[in-house]
Parts: sequence; structure tokens; C-alpha cells
Amino acid sequence: MDDGGLWNVGHYTGFNPTYYTRVAWPMLQVAHILEDALVREKAILALDTLVERRNENGTFWGWGFKKDKPAFTHTIAYTMRGFLEASIVLDDWERYGAKVEMTLDKFFKLAELNNGRLAGSYDLEWNPADFYTCLTGNVQIALCLTRWYERNGELQLLNAASKLIDFVNGTQCTNAPVKSLNGAVAGSSPLWGRYMMGRYPNWAAKFHADALMLFLKLSKKKEKAWRAAVL
Repeated sequence: MDDGGLWNVGHYTGFNPTYYTRVAWPMLQVAHILEDALVREKAILALDTLVERRNENGTFWGWGFKKDKPAFTHTIAYTMRGFLEASIVLDDWERYGAKVEMTLDKFFKLAELNNGRLAGSYDLEWNPADFYTCLTGNVQIALCLTRWYERNGELQLLNAASKLIDFVNGTQCTNAPVKSLNGAVAGSSPLWGRYMMGRYPNWAAKFHADALMLFLKLSKKKEKAWRAAVL
């Protein structure tokens, strides 16, 4: 990492994308476990640099695989999740978490308006590429909304997350002629969408499971509290 909080080598994209917030988050976790002040300092340096890329409308420059193309919801969610989790680890919501509230609110509204079907990608003006859905991004954004719900308790966020997850549930392979595909989640819906076209990436099923487990955990917790209050 250079003195400006960026990495100069080893990029998948050829530049320092903003979704490297997703790298800074585990760096903070490692720093906490190992009590390593240097790793913590470097993670915060990266986050402070990347948060400056925020636009007034809640988008972030460089949060996709290419500088001049719309970003998949997959990498948009990476960007948001890194900021969210970093704020939680640091116990400082205003520093990073608050900076993505506008972004989260935008996706909350899009999920509600479109019954859980997000466009596969968005440009920096929120214009969608809307003929397909990036299924990985759908459930990752559901994860981000549920994490935000854990902070502020707004049930409408949990409802929006459920719609995003339900959309992906409806596309999951459950009775495929090829047994190894059972349980798989495609990159895109339809399968020929631009994200991981024609493929079933393992991380799609991974994030789907993550979103389901967190949603069920929070739903059961809420139901238990409601029953206790009523009874």
C-alpha cells in the first residue's frame, strides 16, 4: 500500500477499485485479533481514501470492474459492506457507515418498488442496465440492508431484504437434471445476463446462504420479542 492508502500492484481490474473497502474490513478484524496497530492504521488509511470517492447522489466513483462502465450490484454491495462492517468494528458509525446510508436507502426503495428485482448494474447517475439481475448482488445488498436494520431497527429494511432474497430463491436450481447443479444460484437471471453469463459461481450460493441465515436469525429474534410483548 502506498502513502495514499492505495495498492499499486496485483489488481484484477487494472486500477484501485472502491470495492477494496471489502479488503480493509478483514484487515481491521486481523488488526483487532493480533493487536496490530500498523495493520489497523493501513486499513483506516485505505477507507479514508476510498470514502472520498462518494458522489452527492450516493454513488461512488470506481466501485465497478471498469472506470467508465456501470457497476454490477455485486461490486456495489462489496463497497457498501466494507464501509458498514468497518464502522461496526471501529464502533464509529459516522466515519463510514453514515456515508453509505443514502446508497442503502436508494436500494431499499428500488427493492420495494420492483418487488425484489434489482437491475444487474447501475451507472453513477443510477441509470440501470435492467434486462437482467445480478443474483449475487441481490443477496449481497439484502445482507447490507439487514446489517443496517440491526443498527436502526426499521422493519421496512428487513422487508425489503426479504424481497431481494425471495427473488433469488425463485431462481435457485432445486430439481436440475444434472444433480451437481441442485442448490446452485446463477450469476444472472436470465442466465444469459452480463454478470457471469451462463455460469453458476460458487460465491452466488455462498452469499445466498449468508443472506438467508442472517435474515432468519433476525426474523426469529423479532418474532420472539413480539411474542414476549404480546403474552
